[in-house]
Amino acid sequence: MNNILTTLSTIPLTLGINLGTAHFEPGYRSDTTGIYLRASDTVIGRFRNSLGVPSNLLGITFRTPMHTETMIGIATGYALNPSGIPILTVGRNWKLNPIQSFRASIIPPTSYNAGAVTFSLEYHLK
Repeated sequence: MNNILTTLSTIPLTLGINLGTAHFEPGYRSDTTGIYLRASDTVIGRFRNSLGVPSNLLGITFRTPMHTETMIGIATGYALNPSGIPILTVGRNWKLNPIQSFRASIIPPTSYNAGAVTFSLEYHLK
């Protein structure tokens, strides 16, 4: 049991606050506030989506070239499939201080998504 607790205490933990979204096309909400938690490479969160509907998010992140991270996941609350649609983001952090960073993430356009850039603050808890 001590080995499990020791391992869990070493997992990087980040709290993110989504500030809003700029869409590539008009007609979508920009007040997409929410909160997410990243534990190592797993992300879970809750936010107001671009349609004004509460959404849940579950994703996995991995490092990509040029200091970016890609997240692949599922988001709920969209008319196309309320139980979940695939979501892909490519984001980058800019450190503001040792525990806080600013993140911008691109959501590429798809057949069901106009594309956008989301903005958030992240607090690196450990």
